[in-house]
Amino acid sequence: MKKIISILLVFLILYNVFGYFVVFKTMQIFVRSQIKQSIKNNLPDSQLILIKLTKTDILTAKNGYRKNNNTEFRLGGNLYDIVRQKTHADTTYYYCINDRKEEQLFAKLDSHIKRTTDQNTPQKQKTTNLLKNIIKQALFNNKSAEPFTQFICEYTNANSMLPPSIYKHIPSPPPKNRT
Repeated sequence: MKKIISILLVFLILYNVFGYFVVFKTMQIFVRSQIKQSIKNNLPDSQLILIKLTKTDILTAKNGYRKNNNTEFRLGGNLYDIVRQKTHADTTYYYCINDRKEEQLFAKLDSHIKRTTDQNTPQKQKTTNLLKNIIKQALFNNKSAEPFTQFICEYTNANSMLPPSIYKHIPSPPPKNRT
């Protein structure tokens, strides 16, 4: 019974780590399908936003212009879905929809990432201790598990998901380039 509970808790922790991204992608697909549906319903021009950009604006990324793909771009921190576009001379006219729902989705993802990567939270310490105890109970019932669980906890506490560096101290400065 203890093993089943321990394994269940490991799955819950994994869901806590990776589940948000699965939910995020699902919500993103849902929001994009809503936008596609509204575009297919032939929105009137009064509900569209007209954005004019010259070639130099596009090449210099003025106001943070960044085209994500052929159907959306970012400008001034806002996300726009392109309904149609026209090009005259060196100016491109984008008729688009401001995709606020997807912006909110990305903002929530950013806050989730910041919250989960903060090293010094009490919640992180509780999770690490819980994970350590779960691994001990699920995999081992003796003291031989201590080095393994210590390694796992050090591995998961690192700033990145890379194992800790084996080089603690660099013995000498790098060589100087003689030209």
